[in-house]
Amino acid sequence: MYGFSETWLTESISSSEYFNANYNVFRKDRLDRGGGVLIAVNSRYSSEIVSLDNTDNIEFICDKILIKNNINVYFAMSYIPPCSSSNIYKLHNQAINLINAHCNESDIVITAGDFNIPHADWMEDDENPNIMYPVQINPEYAADFIYSINELGLYQVNNVWRKAEIGDHDAVNEHKLLDLVFTNDPDNLIVSEASPLVKLERCHPPVLLTFEWNTSQSPTNEQTPSFNFNRADYDGMCSFLQNSDIHEQLQNRFSSIDKKVALLSDILIKAIEKYAPKSKKKKPNTHCPWANVSLKKLKNRRNKMWKYFVTTGDKEPFNAAVAEFDELNT
Repeated sequence: MYGFSETWLTESISSSEYFNANYNVFRKDRLDRGGGVLIAVNSRYSSEIVSLDNTDNIEFICDKILIKNNINVYFAMSYIPPCSSSNIYKLHNQAINLINAHCNESDIVITAGDFNIPHADWMEDDENPNIMYPVQINPEYAADFIYSINELGLYQVNNVWRKAEIGDHDAVNEHKLLDLVFTNDPDNLIVSEASPLVKLERCHPPVLLTFEWNTSQSPTNEQTPSFNFNRADYDGMCSFLQNSDIHEQLQNRFSSIDKKVALLSDILIKAIEKYAPKSKKKKPNTHCPWANVSLKKLKNRRNKMWKYFVTTGDKEPFNAAVAEFDELNT
């Protein structure tokens, strides 16, 4: 999947100029100059556009991708121009709320884009280093926008900082981000800096999202085989290695280091498999049956509202989050 914000595409530019037939492309172009958002999904996945009310006047698009076993990924791209009014942020917030309303409990939500909130510092969360937590947010409606998304159980995970330029005093602070990525599954979304497709835009370094979701059943205490080295026949293993020709092969001056490493690894694996018995080790069942997705979301929300209280002095949201968590946890 690809997601782009501020595409500058117009109806006169065909998607086929950038993507071949292996991709289904969904776009929302700005009618005038600049802006625009785009999502491209590999055609081997079933995907469709998600129709959302009250999004005609904002640059926002959402696509639903079926992964497998009836698990959907709702992937949204957003672009908020610089110095936008509080109403624009409210409309984007409403759109994200509508996506959340479409979802089942097992679905994944990722909403990304250029939200243009330059006056916010981002720090790693103490409890979950995959989550970035905002501090010192201005203006106030931008803070309300971020915290309201957090209340949905969506958390910001992008940690690819904007690049400072000479004379760019605002970008000197390493904790500044313009491009944000919110998701309800921060533990399974790995964020890294991607190679730029075009000239690097220092305020918008490209972001690579890597994710893998296990769609199997809940973990069990099944037994898994492993080598029991306490009962291995080390005399037999040594004899096996001495009688092999590995010494001569390693002395070959015409073989590369990589080939010698591969030969040594291969003979060691054979020796272990031959002389180290396998035993079945019982895996502990660490799955907590009542720790469902809803409870985890409420726990995350409770933690975030505590930090909000520490930052702002407003304890009412924290008390409400604690009450909701305790009600479901009892």
